[in-house]
Amino acid sequence: MRPNELGIVPCSSSGAHFPHPSVNDNLQMGAYLQSKCKSKTEFHHNLEFIFKFFPTLKEQKKQKGGTLSGRRWQTVADARNCPSLNEQA
Repeated sequence: MRPNELGIVPCSSSGAHFPHPSVNDNLQMGAYLQSKCKSKTEFHHNLEFIFKFFPTLKEQKKQKGGTLSGRRWQTVADARNCPSLNEQA
């Protein structure tokens, strides 16, 4: 299944940029804001869903957001803003 078939679409990263938190922290903010998770288990399931489609982010999850290249930051923004995480998880 292709990412666009799951509701994952590119988004502008011109919005909020969080350079000091790690990649993982940025993704956690997105997973929290995009989901209606009622438990920690659901919340972590959403993060694993993100890492399934963006495996390079899992490898870089401890890296500070501000140290990423523009292209990699766009990947973080796309993953963080994925609109259908909770629906697919």
